[in-house]
Amino acid sequence: MDNLKNSFDFCRQDFWHKSENDVKSKLKYDICCIGRSMIEMLGVLAIIAVLSVGGIAGYSKAMQMYKLNKWTANLVQIITDIQTANINQKSYGDRAGDITRDLQNADVISNSQISSDRRDILGNYFTVYLRNNYNGIIRLNIEHLLKAGNDGVACCKKLFELGQYYNSNWVVINDSFRFPICGKAASAEYAKFMQCQPYNLAAIAKNCENCRTNQCRIQFLLDNNVF
Repeated sequence: MDNLKNSFDFCRQDFWHKSENDVKSKLKYDICCIGRSMIEMLGVLAIIAVLSVGGIAGYSKAMQMYKLNKWTANLVQIITDIQTANINQKSYGDRAGDITRDLQNADVISNSQISSDRRDILGNYFTVYLRNNYNGIIRLNIEHLLKAGNDGVACCKKLFELGQYYNSNWVVINDSFRFPICGKAASAEYAKFMQCQPYNLAAIAKNCENCRTNQCRIQFLLDNNVF
């Protein structure tokens, strides 16, 4: 402490009244007069570099979460708008076929939700059609062809999660890797026919991991009875 006090006292004294040798000696050994050493500065720069890398990683993760939340809200709104548009008819239609363009032309699906080339806000290919491949029963199928990558994995998991919230959901299936999970509207016979798996987050995560390096076709089937 005495050495530190003496150093501060020296720094407070009239610098220019010291002899040249005194000044050189003090400048050589006193940190209070010369600032930080090169080793200390390198240490500070190393800390800043580590914090910067962590900050960039955190920002990237936050942006991905923001985009996923926006994508989810967009999909939920699309489903709600399709249901609302067809509530008077009580169904989505009586024949199988692609109805994406019809919904866009009727402004049920806006260009801000799905572009004219059928891409959603994350660039996934999006299609809405009616299908009757099970006992001729018409169902609404919302299909995503997910781009490979982190967003594809996240969207895959989110679609399986959403399937549990809709009472009218028959099945969510990763058709690219044959992984179906039935919803509340599926009968026991249909679940057996589809070989549905139990809803298990670990199993879903494992299957959706395939979407990191491959395109995944996810089908989201809803009952034809609106609401």
